[in-house]
Amino acid sequence: MTGQVSRMKGRTPNSEMGVIGYVIAAGVAVVLLPILPFVAVLWLVAQLGETDQRETEFAG
Repeated sequence: MTGQVSRMKGRTPNSEMGVIGYVIAAGVAVVLLPILPFVAVLWLVAQLGETDQRETEFAG
């Protein structure tokens, strides 16, 4: 048995893994896209709540 290992030729792009990454990202986007309106409403409510708290702090 030999202890030889092939040499690396430097960092080369792996296009197959890049495609897999894009497919996974597209799948995540498709799953999360229907949730986006609810997140936007919750964010808006949180922003309005922060504005109300700031106004009451300065008034009192």
